Amino acid sequence: MRIRHVPSILQSVVLAAGLLFAWPGPARAADAQADAATLDAATLDVSGAEYIKGLKRVAITQFEVQFVTHHVGNAAAASSFGLAKAALATELRSVEPAQMQAIVDTYYDRVAAELSAAGIEVVPLAQLQANADFLGLKEKGYPAPFAQAPVNRDGLSIKGTFYTAHELPVYFVNDRAETAGRGKGRVNYLELGTIMSSGFKVSYAEAYERAISKAFDAHILRVRMTLPFADMLATGGLFTTFAKVAMKTGLRLDAVASRYELLEGGARIARIGLKSDFNLPAALGRLDESVRDRPYFVVDGAEYVEAIGNHLLSAHKAFQSAILSRR
Repeated sequence: MRIRHVPSILQSVVLAAGLLFAWPGPARAADAQADAATLDAATLDVSGAEYIKGLKRVAITQFEVQFVTHHVGNAAAASSFGLAKAALATELRSVEPAQMQAIVDTYYDRVAAELSAAGIEVVPLAQLQANADFLGLKEKGYPAPFAQAPVNRDGLSIKGTFYTAHELPVYFVNDRAETAGRGKGRVNYLELGTIMSSGFKVSYAEAYERAISKAFDAHILRVRMTLPFADMLATGGLFTTFAKVAMKTGLRLDAVASRYELLEGGARIARIGLKSDFNLPAALGRLDESVRDRPYFVVDGAEYVEAIGNHLLSAHKAFQSAILSRR
């Protein structure tokens, strides 16, 4: 990776680098299961389990997958030795929008089939889409695919696009992915404008969810999954002599931004998520470093579709098992 030197106003020695190599990254409880293909109860994060009891029917109003397509890192340092800057960006290539949409539609179909086979009735899409309150909820949401560029946090940002199954709306209601950070060195998954806009719509969305739940005598099921393909770490700051951005690649489900939420009566929330990121069990894709400060993550599109589809289904089976054990 090319070393970048930035002249300081003092014309002093500057140490600046954008580096690509394996790095420890944020601590994860699931390091021991990084290569595991399945999840178990110990790796799940379940809250509000009492609201799952009595579950017999679900109306799926939210079913969205966020595909991260760009990871960007910037670092700056300032000390008596001068100023330093480093930058690194990487982009997911070779996976087409139609393939991402196919993943989400197929994922929904498999989830609905798995729930039905387990004895949980899923309100048919045709019935849901004929409901006036669902149409009101859809109007308050965003049409898919929904693309955005999240705000920079600690020098890190991502670009990603939300795809939703079978024309369901994209919407956000007090999501932990936006209301609880993961500490320094973690990205935001929604930009500030989206968060503020969603905040104005929360009361409407919650009212529609309660009405839909009552109309179908069903729990509301919200599904959200986020699929990054890299981790970045930006190092620098005041009184430091170097700036550095390090990256490692690896497809995974992000723990904060991946979860199921079941709403009893459309209001009381049970959340089934991950205690730590759920990594793809096998390495997939490669880096094309022909542009040295902007390497591209390249993966065969068909292989990506199959691998991600299987990974999402593995997560669903673990989530469903947690739900069934608490019915």
